[in-house]
Amino acid sequence: MTYYFILYEEVLQKTRNGNISTTVEQNEKQNNRPIKQSEASDVDEIEDPSFIGEIKIYFRNFCNHTGIHGFQYFGQHRTLIEKIWWLLVFLITFSACAFCIFLIYEKWATSPVIVSLATKETPIYQIPFPAVTICPTIKYTRECFRDDELFSVRNKRKLAEYTLSLCKKQTRNSRDNGTFKDAFYTEHFFKTLLKCSPFARSNFTVRFMNRYQFEFSKVFLPVITDDGICFSFNMMDRKEIFSDNAAKYHGFVETAEPSQWIPQVGYPEEAELDTYPRRALLSGAINSLEIIMGHSEKDINYECNGAEQGYKVLLHIPCRIARPTMESIMVPFNKATTITVIPEMMSTSSRVKKYDPETRNCYFPGEKQLRFFKIYTKNSCDMECLANYTLRFCNCVGFWMPRKISFPICGPAKLNCLSVTKDAYELMQLNDKLKEERLKRQLAAAKKNKTIESFIFWKPNNEEEVDENIKNLEEKISSVKNECNCFPICSDLTYVGTASSLDFRWEEQSENKTANNTPIDEKAGGLTQINIFIKTNDILTRERNELYGPTDFISNFGGLLGLFSGFSILSFMEIVYYLTLRIIGNCKKFGRWYGEEEK
Repeated sequence: MTYYFILYEEVLQKTRNGNISTTVEQNEKQNNRPIKQSEASDVDEIEDPSFIGEIKIYFRNFCNHTGIHGFQYFGQHRTLIEKIWWLLVFLITFSACAFCIFLIYEKWATSPVIVSLATKETPIYQIPFPAVTICPTIKYTRECFRDDELFSVRNKRKLAEYTLSLCKKQTRNSRDNGTFKDAFYTEHFFKTLLKCSPFARSNFTVRFMNRYQFEFSKVFLPVITDDGICFSFNMMDRKEIFSDNAAKYHGFVETAEPSQWIPQVGYPEEAELDTYPRRALLSGAINSLEIIMGHSEKDINYECNGAEQGYKVLLHIPCRIARPTMESIMVPFNKATTITVIPEMMSTSSRVKKYDPETRNCYFPGEKQLRFFKIYTKNSCDMECLANYTLRFCNCVGFWMPRKISFPICGPAKLNCLSVTKDAYELMQLNDKLKEERLKRQLAAAKKNKTIESFIFWKPNNEEEVDENIKNLEEKISSVKNECNCFPICSDLTYVGTASSLDFRWEEQSENKTANNTPIDEKAGGLTQINIFIKTNDILTRERNELYGPTDFISNFGGLLGLFSGFSILSFMEIVYYLTLRIIGNCKKFGRWYGEEEK
C-alpha cells in the first residue's frame, strides 16, 4: 500500500501533458521490479472522471447502501446480461405496482363513500315509535248523501265530484271528465271530505304499550295524502313540518304537543322517557299499538276502489307526509292483522361531509332548503318538485300537493291533466337518470384513459381532443341532471313492516269496548284489529363512511410499494439524504461532490 501511495503522489505532481508511461518505467528502475498490467490500469483510472463518470460513481455508492430491494445489483461490476435481467425485473415489478396503485386511486375517485355496518347497535328507546298513517278505502259514508241538513242537491252533486278525485286511476279515466265544469277546488273540498270520512264520528279504541288507552280522535290526527283524508298517529305538528309559505288547512295535522325529536339528530339528552313523539320503549307483541276500528258494509264502494277493501297502513318518521299510493300495507276488513316492525337506521360519519352531496348521495341538515317544508326529507322534496311541475303544465296542483295559498287546486275537469302530468314527470325523471348514468360512465372511461396516457413519456397527438371530449361530457351531465336533486337525508330512519292476518271473531269477545268503556257498535257491520309492534330492542345500524381515510390510503399505497419493492418512508428519506446532505458532506470531506468510489 505504501508503494501505491508514493506512486499516486508522484503522478499528481506531474504535469497534465506528462508521460505516465515514463513515470512507470522510472519507478520500475528504482524498485528493480516490473510493473504489472493491472497496476498500470489502476494508474490509468486515476485521471479525473467526466461528469457522467461522477454520476456513475455516486449512483454505485447509493446502490450499495440503499434499503430498496435489488438496487445493489446495479452498483456491482457484473456482466451486461445480469444488469439487463435486473432492469427487466425492476420494470415489470414497478409497472405492476403502479397499476395496482392506480386501481386503488380509481376506486377512491369513483366511489369514495361506502356503506357498512356500524360498530355498535342503537337501542330502540333512542328512536320514535313509527308514525302510523291509516287510510280507509271507504272515502265517504252513505249518510253524507242522506243528510239533508248538511248537503243540498247541489252539494250532493259536488260531493260526487269530490269523491271522483279519490277513486283509482283506471276508474277516473273511464269517466268523461268533460261533463264536470269545475276546473278547480276550494278549501270547502277538504272540509267536506273530513265530515264524510268514516273516521269522523268514530269511537274506536286505541291502546299503546299495553298501558295507555286513548280515544281514536285524540291521538289519530287527520292528514291530507294522495289517497285522500287519512289519520296519523305520533305525527309532528304541521307548524313544525310546513314552512310559512305553504297553505295550511284548519283541523289537519294539529297537535298541542311540541316535538322533542329532531330529524338527523334524535332526542335531546334532557328529554324524558315519556315525551313526544312517543318513543319506541320496548319490543314485543305485548308492547304494541292496538287499534280496533269498525266499518259499515254498505259504505264499501267497489266501483271506486275495486276489490281491494280495507285499510292502507303506512309506517314512517313523524316529520314525513305519507303517500299511500306509493307504498302501504293493506289490512283487510274483518281481520286481525299483526304488523311486525324492524327499524332500519342509516347514519353518516362527519368525515363524509367534505364530499359534495352527489358523491355521498345524501344531505346533511341545512344543506338543502325547500320552499314549502321546514324539514327536508326526500319524500318532501319529491312532492314539492312534482307540485311545481304540475303547476307549470296544468295551471293548478293536486289537492294533496304542497302549495301556496294562491295556487289553484285541480278539480274534476283537470283530473286527466293531473294524471298525465304525473306519469310524464316520473318517466322524465327515470329518463334523465338513465342518461346521466350513461354519460357518467363515459366520463369515467375518458378520465381513466387520460390518466393512463399521463404515465406515457410521450404525449398523444389527440390530447386537446381528449380534454374537449371530457369538457363536453361534463356539460351534458349538467344539462340532464335533475334540478331537484332529491337525495335522502344523511341520517335517515325507516320502518319495515311485515303483516300477517287472521279472522277477527269480535262477536265472541267479551270486552269489545272503546276508550270510554262503552261497547263498540255491533251494528257497524264489521270490526278490524291492527297490532303494530317493534321486533327487537336494538337496531342494526348502517353507516356511510369514507372508503379510504388518510391513514387507509397511506397504508394501501405504502403496502403495495413495500410488497413490490421494499420501499418505505425511510427509503424515501434515504433518497432525499443522497440528493442533499450526502453531497454537502462529500464536498467537505473529499473536496468533490461524488465522494470516493468504493471498491
